[in-house]
Amino acid sequence: MKLWQKGIATDREVERFTAGEDAQLDLLLAEFDVLGSLAHARMLAETGILSTENAAALDQELKAIYREIE
Repeated sequence: MKLWQKGIATDREVERFTAGEDAQLDLLLAEFDVLGSLAHARMLAETGILSTENAAALDQELKAIYREIE
């Protein structure tokens, strides 16, 4: 049973197309997603949109996530 399942029958082909290999693909893209988020957080801090404290916290947590998926 999937987390999003609510007792509604779905067509196997539709399910395979929409959720078939998502977890595997997500893992392949996760490293790049985190790197993009790091760059985005740094840009937000450099422009003053994100406080130094919040930027540091984001940087620390995103780097921890990156180490987990390496």
